[in-house]
Amino acid sequence: MEQRSYNTITGGRSVDLLTKDEDVGFWAKRTRLEQALIVICSVLAIMAVCLIIAVVVISQKRNIDDVTSEAPPTTVTTSKPIVEKVCETEICKLAADELKATINYSINPCEDFYSYVCSGWRRDNPIPESMVTYTKFGLLDEKIKNELIEVLPNIDKYEDGDVRTKAKTFYTSCINTETREGKGVEGLKNVLKSVGGWPLLGENITEEYNWTDALVFSIRELGSSPIIAFAVGPDAKNTSDNIVQIDQTSLSIGRNELLNSNKSDERVKEIMAAYKNLVKQSAMLLGSKKTEDQLDNDINDMVEFERTLATYTRSEEDRRDPNSLYKKMTIDGLQTGLNTEQIDILSFFNKIMANITELTNDTNIIVAEYDYLYQTCKLLGQNTTKPETIANYIGWRIVQNYGTETTENFTNTFLEFDKVTMGVEKSKPMNETCIDDANSLLDFALGNLFINHGFDVDTKTEIENMIAELKTAFGELLKSNKWMDNNIKEKALNKLNEMFPMVAYPPWLNDTDKLNEYYEKLGDIIEGSHLENVITIAKFHTQKQLNKINKSYNRTEEWASAPAVVNAFYDPSANTITFPAGILQPP
Repeated sequence: MEQRSYNTITGGRSVDLLTKDEDVGFWAKRTRLEQALIVICSVLAIMAVCLIIAVVVISQKRNIDDVTSEAPPTTVTTSKPIVEKVCETEICKLAADELKATINYSINPCEDFYSYVCSGWRRDNPIPESMVTYTKFGLLDEKIKNELIEVLPNIDKYEDGDVRTKAKTFYTSCINTETREGKGVEGLKNVLKSVGGWPLLGENITEEYNWTDALVFSIRELGSSPIIAFAVGPDAKNTSDNIVQIDQTSLSIGRNELLNSNKSDERVKEIMAAYKNLVKQSAMLLGSKKTEDQLDNDINDMVEFERTLATYTRSEEDRRDPNSLYKKMTIDGLQTGLNTEQIDILSFFNKIMANITELTNDTNIIVAEYDYLYQTCKLLGQNTTKPETIANYIGWRIVQNYGTETTENFTNTFLEFDKVTMGVEKSKPMNETCIDDANSLLDFALGNLFINHGFDVDTKTEIENMIAELKTAFGELLKSNKWMDNNIKEKALNKLNEMFPMVAYPPWLNDTDKLNEYYEKLGDIIEGSHLENVITIAKFHTQKQLNKINKSYNRTEEWASAPAVVNAFYDPSANTITFPAGILQPP
């Protein structure tokens, strides 16, 4: 299912620090202030990466230093050269053995240094059949999963209404495959009826079908934004305010595959064939009454519709400039600019925000991809696309998000697609899948359990001190550099001083009352109702985000990640750097 996305150092949007020849015009067109800001942001991005690397290395080295420092140093008087005994403790020897195990001594390092150093790791750590890559981060992630799998099902000291008890119920319902198989796909079929039906099943949509109403339900109740992405978040140019933000949709398959689906590339053809088969098999699992030929025709229409949407989107490379993702306007200004009477923007947005706030024509919003929104509304407003095709696309995005939360047959159907597109051979074990779901959906509840059962809490204070020292050292480097003028240097130092570190976990996480207050609007999690539980939590997160409208944004309270995550994050607009507890431990 769709999950929140963050700017991560390892996988999110990053600052492009190299200027290509074809990009020279971009720099020349910038004002001096814009050039200064770009330099400052680049410097801060570099610093963020350096901080993350340094903190991770130092925090892991600490596990060795703690042991080696237990024995007091011995002073020896000798006329011979002093040979320092670096690694004599058991934990140090284990760390050294782990490093030595990655080396392949049968290879001449002068001929193939990479294989000499790394092939031992590849030999001893083959990629699991359910994964595409496997790294030290993967090992650490497995360690955390195993700890949570051990802890979560066995907690019994919390009250029934406690979110940690709800997390346990969620997990036990998720791994209860017998009950899930017994329920089948009826729950998912009922969800599809709530958005007006899925014509691929052979059910005709009514004359009253309205794609905006279907989209409203999908966003509000299911946490999914097909066609148009709608969210509430901090204004990038006034981060104290939360504001409605509109963006291009994510796509259900790679943008490159959609854009090249009509070309002769054999690999693209293979992926698109697997994708269409995935949609067809999903419809059949839900009891489609259509013939295969009818399904093929309808799916082709749906894929062509999504391909058209893809042509309106911009690539991630084109979205690197944050200024290009910022167009602030009133709702009335957007309605006028879109020049369509078929879509009432104010009514559409107010249905999404129902029982939260009432927007007006004068309400300011941010449109990240104006051209996408213009072209999409033009496409839908002209009534040239069949309502059945739009309904099929919205329905498919729901099935794509929630199908694997039902039966094993659905899981296997998606596995066949993953085999073609990613090369995986097996699905993850059910307990791993379910602990991943729990850690993603009830992140701070699982984070509380993790830091109380698998994390050295003293590390938090030590890392905070390390970051302060690293910031001081980096500030001295900035002061002594020769390539910045004084004005830019001052701005960079101010940005550095204002960078806010968020280490391990929020300070309120160990307070039971505050933890439950965070989840106070979460509905009941019911034993044996896995799909319904997933949807309940997805709705909770959506409503929590939408309710931020008209409230001040406080960067110190908005954590980019929950604790039990192996990654690190830098948010350039908020100027926060986050080190979850999960990454602050060996290996």
